[in-house]
Amino acid sequence: MPETCKKYFIKTFGCQMNIADSNRFARILDELGFTRSDSPSESDLVVVNTCVVRAKAEDKAISYIGEIERIRKSGSKVSVILAGCLVPLVNENEIKRRFPVILFSINPENVDTFRDLVLEHCKPVPDCEKISDDVIQKDSGKSSFHAFVNIMRGCEQHCTYCIVPKARGNNASRKYEDIRDEIKWRIDNGAKAITLLGQSILDYGKDWQDKKPISSIKGDDLFRDLLDRISIEFPDIWIKFLTSHSKDLLFETIDLIASRDNISKFIHLPIQSGDDGILKKMNRGHNRDDYFKLVEYINNKIPDVRLSSDIIVGFPGENLDAFEQSLDLLRRVRFFKVFTFLYSTRPSTAAARMKDDLPIEEKRARLNRLIDLQNLITLERHKELVGEKLIIMVEGPALKSEEMLMGRSLSEDIVIFNSVDFVSTGDFVRVKIIEERQRTLIGEFVDRA
Repeated sequence: MPETCKKYFIKTFGCQMNIADSNRFARILDELGFTRSDSPSESDLVVVNTCVVRAKAEDKAISYIGEIERIRKSGSKVSVILAGCLVPLVNENEIKRRFPVILFSINPENVDTFRDLVLEHCKPVPDCEKISDDVIQKDSGKSSFHAFVNIMRGCEQHCTYCIVPKARGNNASRKYEDIRDEIKWRIDNGAKAITLLGQSILDYGKDWQDKKPISSIKGDDLFRDLLDRISIEFPDIWIKFLTSHSKDLLFETIDLIASRDNISKFIHLPIQSGDDGILKKMNRGHNRDDYFKLVEYINNKIPDVRLSSDIIVGFPGENLDAFEQSLDLLRRVRFFKVFTFLYSTRPSTAAARMKDDLPIEEKRARLNRLIDLQNLITLERHKELVGEKLIIMVEGPALKSEEMLMGRSLSEDIVIFNSVDFVSTGDFVRVKIIEERQRTLIGEFVDRA
């Protein structure tokens, strides 16, 4: 057991689920009397929250742990807590032999045990064991004004390329009362926007139903009921959610989103490929025509929708025609944003057994074509917003200029605008969009909203 642990640092790789878990770890460590540090070299504990959805993300996490190991060997007494999706995929004894700096590891399914593990492995600061479990039940969130709330854990969709079901386990949905109470706690602590999180959020509550494979239960009825209740109970709070599976998003849920002013009109709808053959090999459960029909309904019901998606390039069996289908899909849908990825084989997935013989140079060339096309589309979509007035929540100073402020709309538009003395972080303001950029919009302050 190390000497009294006083300072900690958290390094997070990956998705919003990991960010939410890291915020919770921070809250617990704060309440136990630890002090946040600005760097791992100044810390007693470093929590490394890992991601393995892509090989590159896993390699980065492993490399980072190696850096902490070198800090330890230079004379520091730092220790690592290994968290995130890497944990279920490795043998704990083996990884600790490779990196003796690791104090213990914690599985994503067992984040509720974090406090007990810290107390077990690290000599606490005075009185930290007296902290009430109730006090540390909830983490500090994304910021004091925008908070992430997990409504479920795990995923059972079993897309052939994805390692998440093995890393995060089976679905486990939280009861509405628990979710509601956490949202109330967030609001009491300053939150004005809440993002509901689930790996495949439309599967919320399906683990309570008959013992059918969750991937075979179509629709999103229980999630829609949850979203309905939350938006009614908290009418003055912005409600967002991530991430939806295209095959389960129902027209009734789109109708609900369209009807509520406090529900985000940003819908992240991953498709992964525009080719039917590849979609089938991916086990996505729908084809491109299904997707087009869904998008058409969304656009008709929510004219100001901000659609985004994920596309994988170079999946096993993707020939040039299949790739062209993905380009065609981008041209037809005209997403505001697309997250693009080179396919990388993940161990223990069904796709790992498929022949992957496309040269990496060709994969990169296709990826660049896809990115170039989407960049043009994004700029065109942003240009459509010039002249409009948007309500945004101020998030703070712009990164590149202290004379400008940055904010975000309910629909996830990122806006840079002129600083005003009486406007502070967390305020809602109205801005007029005067210029489009690739990743942001430029606006000018109009008034308070």
